[in-house]
Amino acid sequence: MNRNAERAERLRHVDSIRYYSLDYNGFPALSAHMQVKASYNAPGIKEFSVISESGSVLLRKHVLHRLLESEQEATADNANREAAALSTANYRFSLLGCESGGGRPLYVMRVEPLRDNKFLYRGTIWIDSQDFAVSRIEAEPARNPSYWTLRSQIRHQYQKIGEFYLPALNQTTTDMRLGGKAVLTIQYLDYKLSQELASSHETVRLPMSWQPDKARTAYQDFFVTWKGTDPRWTRLEASQSRAPNSFGKQFVFEYKATTTPQRNFK
Repeated sequence: MNRNAERAERLRHVDSIRYYSLDYNGFPALSAHMQVKASYNAPGIKEFSVISESGSVLLRKHVLHRLLESEQEATADNANREAAALSTANYRFSLLGCESGGGRPLYVMRVEPLRDNKFLYRGTIWIDSQDFAVSRIEAEPARNPSYWTLRSQIRHQYQKIGEFYLPALNQTTTDMRLGGKAVLTIQYLDYKLSQELASSHETVRLPMSWQPDKARTAYQDFFVTWKGTDPRWTRLEASQSRAPNSFGKQFVFEYKATTTPQRNFK
């Protein structure tokens, strides 16, 4: 799962369009539809803008809108992202075998959650053997998401765009406590992603005697100077640590400036 995590770290920004469709065949039969613009900014900020919606107000308000809120919650902070990650900290993995999918060999694995957490699931995942990326999931939630639901089956498919595996289709079928089934379908379309294609690094050592405020000022001055050399540089990151040298300890800053040209995928 390390390769999956490394790829996720390289994904900086994505825009897409989603189509949500929810159909309930109980009594009374209800349906709702929603078109959403979705934006993702690393490390986990998701923003949603509803373009259009129709159908049952009850389903839209209590199901579709809450789905968006829950997705934002799952990635809002580092603790939630780690709690939801497909990792050995959250799951027990067992190899079931190998299959072919789309002309590529896939590993088929059983995943069992280590905790009763609303962000986790249990079921089967298919992993591309060349990219070590999840391409398909068939599972059920580790925890029942609502009193009104008895059982949910999730089928999730991914598509490869550039080096990244992004959602393509999600279909969740739920048996309702009051009878009937609800089928939720989400289509993910019109991806526009900004991908890091160029970068440069520089390490700057500052005297230990410098206070944090002075260090931050130096960082800002460095950014202005760097950006002035090439307007394509759009982002500058810095990490701070303390490292010993022959003169004692110093602050060590590493700067990374990155261009982010936009690539569109339909």
